[in-house]
Amino acid sequence: MFKKIVMAAALFSLLTPSLSFALGECRDDRKKFCPNAGLDEDKIKACLKENYKSLSAPCKQMIDEKIEEKIDKKLDSQSK
Repeated sequence: MFKKIVMAAALFSLLTPSLSFALGECRDDRKKFCPNAGLDEDKIKACLKENYKSLSAPCKQMIDEKIEEKIDKKLDSQSK
């Protein structure tokens, strides 16, 4: 449960560049919810964050996995 809370709080602030959202699992969601964002990373992040509850399952899964990877790397680096 704690990890989910941390993931939600970290949503989009720890993600890899948004180009992966433009070309990956979130491509259709980005086109549907963020047609005016273009490839502007900040606009894409803000738009997907705003529409997170409506995103497709594959898009949410990709976002959650990337956040989890970033959190794990951050925690690993802090424990050294």
